[in-house]
Amino acid sequence: MVGLINDWQVVIDGQRHRILPDWLQQQKAKAWVALENHQSPNRKMESWRYTDASLLLSERLATREQNGISGTQTTDADCCIVLTNEGVEVVGNQPDWLNITDIQSMSPSQYQPIDVRSLPQEQGLVALNQALVTCGCAIEVSSESQGTDLMIDLIYDFSDNNWQFVQNHIKVAKHGQLKLREIVVGGRINSCQSWLVGQQADVVKIACSKLVADAMLVMYNQYQLQERAQMRCMHQRSGGMLQHHNQQVIFIAEYANYLSGSINKSLENSQINDIINVFHDVKNNESKVIHRSIADDHARVFNNAKAIIAQGADGSLVAQDLKNILLSDDAKIFSKPELEVYTDEVVAAHGSTIGSLDEQSLFYLQSRGIPMKEAREIMIESFIAEAEVC
Repeated sequence: MVGLINDWQVVIDGQRHRILPDWLQQQKAKAWVALENHQSPNRKMESWRYTDASLLLSERLATREQNGISGTQTTDADCCIVLTNEGVEVVGNQPDWLNITDIQSMSPSQYQPIDVRSLPQEQGLVALNQALVTCGCAIEVSSESQGTDLMIDLIYDFSDNNWQFVQNHIKVAKHGQLKLREIVVGGRINSCQSWLVGQQADVVKIACSKLVADAMLVMYNQYQLQERAQMRCMHQRSGGMLQHHNQQVIFIAEYANYLSGSINKSLENSQINDIINVFHDVKNNESKVIHRSIADDHARVFNNAKAIIAQGADGSLVAQDLKNILLSDDAKIFSKPELEVYTDEVVAAHGSTIGSLDEQSLFYLQSRGIPMKEAREIMIESFIAEAEVC
């Protein structure tokens, strides 16, 4: 049985289905064809080597209702953009400089394709997103946002057992300013986000994915930075069955700056992948990546930071700082900083450590009357604070 609800939804056998514009349907059709040439995630792929990709097919899911957690309960933002099965809802006061368009109303000019050059072995999941996308939005920030201090929340409000395929396309105009907090709590989500940060724009992004026990999140972010653009990203990740985060930063003009901090807390049996690729394609740009990861019980973390400095990209400044702490004998952390430098006038440094909590420091705190449990918590908080970049 098929029935029309409105101009963008139909009911087929009691289930609602969104109708997307023709140009996006064509993109989806191309993605279906491309899927035939791509493999599913497996341990032969570098970014999935330390992860059990079969979890993606797991049938168990603990909903937010079962856990008493709600994405909208975690926000105090001035304006919230809420993504649901029904589309996009704006809650609060939407400023004049912020334009939000549901994906079913997007124009081709608002669409920014994902550049998959850093994802040669993962194109299958990106293509799957493009083939099955039904939810998402375009977010446009005008130059009139300059000087604002408003916090905008982007909330993924999914909790059922079905995979949701989401696309967001974000553009910040020249001199624009944006503070965005992204919140994911539950559900099963494959999301692709494409960012274009304009000249002299200033962006702060705080991504919080503190998932319920059986939730899963596959997230791709592409950032393109124009001349003198400034972008700071703070990632706070914990929980869930599986989290797979892949970011790529592309400098497309000079004197831009990208700063990224990640805090990964992998507990019990959760698995977190934190992968970032930075492309210094032009000269005089700066990138700094700081990861702090903790694994306990039987959890796993994979850290990978890679910077590619192209020939002629002189004046590039690159730093990678990956530090990790194991809290149990059964936990595992794999940490891999990488530099590929094809030019001479570059300042680049990277480092990685994996260890446990320092016994001497624990003894010192206990000698001052601090119980062992509290001493461990103090040291962990001090450790992860190093990655708090905003």
